Amino acid sequence: MNLPVNPLFLTFWSLLGLLVLLLIVRRIVKWRTHARALREYREAEYQAALSEASRAEADEVRRASAAGSSGTGRESLDSASGTDSDAVDRPEVSSYEKSSAAASETVLPVRPSVIQADRYQAWSPPEVETWEPPAGLVYDVSWADQELFRSHETSFEEPEHIPKVKPEDVPTSETEDLAFGPATLAMASLMPMSDEARIRAELKQAGFHQPHAMANLQATRFVLVGGTIGMFAVLLLIVPKVLEIPVLLGMISVPLFFWAIPRMYIQGRAKERKSQIERAMPDMLDMLNMCVSQGLTIPTSLRRIAIDLKPVYPDLASELGMVVHQGEVGSMTVALNNFGERMDVPEVDSFVSLMTQAEKMGTNVSDALTEYSNTMRESLRQRTDEKANNASFKLMFPTVLLMMPAVFLFLMGPAILELDQFFNQGGLENISQGAEEIRNFAQ
Repeated sequence: MNLPVNPLFLTFWSLLGLLVLLLIVRRIVKWRTHARALREYREAEYQAALSEASRAEADEVRRASAAGSSGTGRESLDSASGTDSDAVDRPEVSSYEKSSAAASETVLPVRPSVIQADRYQAWSPPEVETWEPPAGLVYDVSWADQELFRSHETSFEEPEHIPKVKPEDVPTSETEDLAFGPATLAMASLMPMSDEARIRAELKQAGFHQPHAMANLQATRFVLVGGTIGMFAVLLLIVPKVLEIPVLLGMISVPLFFWAIPRMYIQGRAKERKSQIERAMPDMLDMLNMCVSQGLTIPTSLRRIAIDLKPVYPDLASELGMVVHQGEVGSMTVALNNFGERMDVPEVDSFVSLMTQAEKMGTNVSDALTEYSNTMRESLRQRTDEKANNASFKLMFPTVLLMMPAVFLFLMGPAILELDQFFNQGGLENISQGAEEIRNFAQ
């Protein structure tokens, strides 16, 4: 086959080169956009820091001026009260002595802070907004370290201008989770990606919590699609000219199928994992109720439950272990909220809300867990009954499509054989002969 003059061969390699060029241009544009966004983000952070520093400096100046005016007012009030007390304690003198003393005294200027609009209105010091205890003051009481007299708000509120850090953006030297070694990140960057947030959520639900889980998915897609295209390109070179069009069609359709296979696998695994966690939640609540009623704390109870549930429900055990570790680093409230966002299961969301409200309101956790466990079991039972009732409707279509042809063949088989025998033995000729005799008789 003359390769240089083959139009299909030239068309294929032209399209492939155009695709590679588009991917390179897309990557360059994405890098420039990311650099521009990073530069704007750093400038915004710098401006925010400058505004915060200027605001703090203004507050400091305002506080110092308020303290100075308060001290000046107190000095004026003390001087005025001292003069009055001297006037009360001084004995009576004659009018001549008073006039001479007034003439000899030096008149001091009145401070602006004590000038009042009404001459009969007494001066009052400025109001203090908040009272702060002096530094170094220690309360020597027995209940100072009790939880009742502390703030229960332990969650860390992140500022809105700080974005959430992705696992792959954290600098680390560990590359053990890379599926294809150092080439994983390069191959992942060449694959287009859409709906990134939803894919990340599906990866977490499926149990892929590695820092480079998204890169592994994209690299796997690149290997499958690139290997399929390469295989069909080789086939295009060796097959005869008659089969070139089917090979080209396969080169277009088969890579799309292999591109969708990893996502379908992740979705199926996530669905199965969520179903297992739904079935395991009532048992976990009963075990948590037993641990809490015996005096164990929530983190200790969850750690013990994760160990006991690992042989039976490994997925829920791994999630509970992650909750315990996050609670040790931060707070249990944040760890439970992350558990609910990670799984996106109604039962888990209700459990997280129950534990959060019990911690904030101080309600009895044991009674709430008992009631919610019974409610969850009843909900799962009703859901199972609904699936059983829908099974008969779903079985109707395979029954009609698979069994009815056999029934029709069994019922209509003898009739078909009789008709075949009738036509083979001259049945049509006998019918036409009889019809002609009846027509002759009628004439």
